[in-house]
Amino acid sequence: MINCKSFVEALKTFDKLVTLGMIKMKNKLKKGNIAFLIKKAFEWDKWLFILSFINSFLHAIKPIILLLYPKVIIEGLQNDIAINKLLFQIGILTVFLIIFTYFGEYLDGDIYARIMRLRNRFLLLYSRTCMSMEYQYTEDKDKLNQMHIAFRAINNNSEGIEGVYHTLFSFFTNIIVLIGYSWILLTLSPIIITILIISILINNMLVWNVKKYEYDVKDDIAFHQRVLFYIENIMTDFSYGKEIRIFNLSDLFTNKFNKYKDNVLKVESSIEKKYYKAACINTLITFFTNVFIFWYLIVNTLNGTIQISNFVIYYQTIYNYDTWIRNIVEDIVKIRKQNLVISDFREFVYGNKYSRKRYRQIEKSKSYDIEFKDVFFHYPNKEEMIIKGINYKLKSGTKLAIVGPNGAGKTTLIKLLTGLYTPTSGKILLNGNDITEYDLNSYYKLFSTIFQESLVLAFSVKENIAFDDDNMRRLHNAIKVSGLENKIESLSLKENTPLLKFLDKEGIELSGGEKQKLMLARAVYKDGAIFIFDEPTANLDPIAEARIYEQFNDIVKDKTTIFISHRLASTKFCDTIIYLNNGVIEEMGTHEELMRKNGSYAKMFALQSQYYKEVDNYEF
Repeated sequence: MINCKSFVEALKTFDKLVTLGMIKMKNKLKKGNIAFLIKKAFEWDKWLFILSFINSFLHAIKPIILLLYPKVIIEGLQNDIAINKLLFQIGILTVFLIIFTYFGEYLDGDIYARIMRLRNRFLLLYSRTCMSMEYQYTEDKDKLNQMHIAFRAINNNSEGIEGVYHTLFSFFTNIIVLIGYSWILLTLSPIIITILIISILINNMLVWNVKKYEYDVKDDIAFHQRVLFYIENIMTDFSYGKEIRIFNLSDLFTNKFNKYKDNVLKVESSIEKKYYKAACINTLITFFTNVFIFWYLIVNTLNGTIQISNFVIYYQTIYNYDTWIRNIVEDIVKIRKQNLVISDFREFVYGNKYSRKRYRQIEKSKSYDIEFKDVFFHYPNKEEMIIKGINYKLKSGTKLAIVGPNGAGKTTLIKLLTGLYTPTSGKILLNGNDITEYDLNSYYKLFSTIFQESLVLAFSVKENIAFDDDNMRRLHNAIKVSGLENKIESLSLKENTPLLKFLDKEGIELSGGEKQKLMLARAVYKDGAIFIFDEPTANLDPIAEARIYEQFNDIVKDKTTIFISHRLASTKFCDTIIYLNNGVIEEMGTHEELMRKNGSYAKMFALQSQYYKEVDNYEF
């Protein structure tokens, strides 16, 4: 169910993203972005730059050929050249134009596909960073903002990394054309080129200042866009459909969407106003520049200094020169703007250490003892300790129940145990060794877990249980042991049946109980040394929960097992019970010991025992 109060409170808080150290790192990364992209391009696709240089030449020569058409025609008419000879000259130009155009268009498609593949490689780097970062960062709003901002570098084809590649190759083309145009204008007057360049540089400096402002407000936009994405996801995700309808939440989410959309529009509107002012100034500068240049051309043509055929070339060259030099400056501005975005990407992927390098592998052992030694923990950017001075040794083969009220810190304790969180202070030891020394993937292999929220993937039943593994004997055993066998046998595609309809319209929807069995099959298939059941039955009634826990207990046999719940169904068959409250172990012992103590556990048991007495022959 959606916790609207928590949601609203979360939206109200947003701290500054960039610390001084991060700014220094960003400035350092910013300097080598283009070299970084070129290096990666040569590393992943050596032919890209070779083909792009050839393509730049092909595209650059076409405007030069088009300039020659009117000159050839006018001179032919003025000099009474034979029509056949004139058509032959025009034909030669046309043939070259067609050849260059054909091969240019062909290379355009090939280069575009190559650049897309490069972007996909960078997207994979980004995705791997997200998947490998320590879990505690996934609940840190600053890191989430960094992740969202970094994604802009790989979000589409026209901006970010792919945009820079396209712009680089466009830049090479524009440079070649500009060299040709400059040579033509130098035969006219160096003063003309100087005036044009100064005019265009002033105009583009104004545009760059606006783009810099656009980047400076990116953090404000990034937060609001992340909120919009979250709200939009809720509004379009059918899994929220029941709550939205029953609690009439459509107006709430619509209003919040409009609120944050308005905030984004306000910032974007301020950007557009600055672009408008810059455009007005640019128009005035361009107007007066063109008036002077064309006055110069007309005067020199009338007095015979410039021939009519050359007047046409000069006219077209000057008219287009402004466009080409603007293209070059605009390419530089685009690259500089995207340079900042790429810095964000590199900072996220390379600049920050989201996961410590751990190389030690888990040694194979018949038993794994885990010990908490004075463990404290608080969440990132929070000061309140959630776990406070936990000391406990979990011996191999022990069945442990961790119980307590909601919010006591039970799930946090398990995330610490499994290495998802790192203790703020204190240590967690595995057979006497600090778990922070171990490679996380190696450490994760110890655990078979079932969490309260079931992650069902829109893949086949087999892939949901075994993922990319292919041990059919283990798969069928896991399906049988979990009690899912009858359901799977009733399906026409058996274990290859797709789940959910998100990717396949033939996908099936599992009931709540069947999802629990699927999660159990996944845990059994993995066959970790330690089984953890973190309130997987919280949505079931107490009697159903108690029976499922008994099923879990029968399946795990002699393995180390941890049951977490705010209800007491799991305590019946456990060797040790920890009653956790407000992040501390308030009581610990067997069921009988804690009942004799008559403390918090006994009071909770007395309160809940009535639910278990409602069914005959059920013994607690």
